[in-house]
Amino acid sequence: LGLGTPAEPGPGFFPISGALLVGVSAAIHLLGALRPAQAPVEADAKTRWWNIACVLGAIVAYALLLDTLGFVACTFLMFVLFLRVVSSQPWPRALAVALCAAAGAFVLFDLVLSAQLPKGPLGF
Repeated sequence: LGLGTPAEPGPGFFPISGALLVGVSAAIHLLGALRPAQAPVEADAKTRWWNIACVLGAIVAYALLLDTLGFVACTFLMFVLFLRVVSSQPWPRALAVALCAAAGAFVLFDLVLSAQLPKGPLGF
């Protein structure tokens, strides 16, 4: 199957892209599994309900603010919230991952797939 060009993807574009995504994800998980194990942290019932409430609130806020703030800003803020509040990641990691996720989603949907995304006050 041919890959085609970015302007005209061929029939092999999405299968190859999916395979690459699965392969990279598997490699990341493998590297994580090879690290020394840490003691698991048990979450109590209150923490689990708080995480559920944060996720649901973030999804509602994302939908309500998408037209105002734009796709990139809303995606960045949602990832920061998920990584800091739900996953308890340190600030530098949360900001870096959120920035990469928002930029990657923008490149994929806007530049590669030419989807019409809501633009924020900064124009992206």
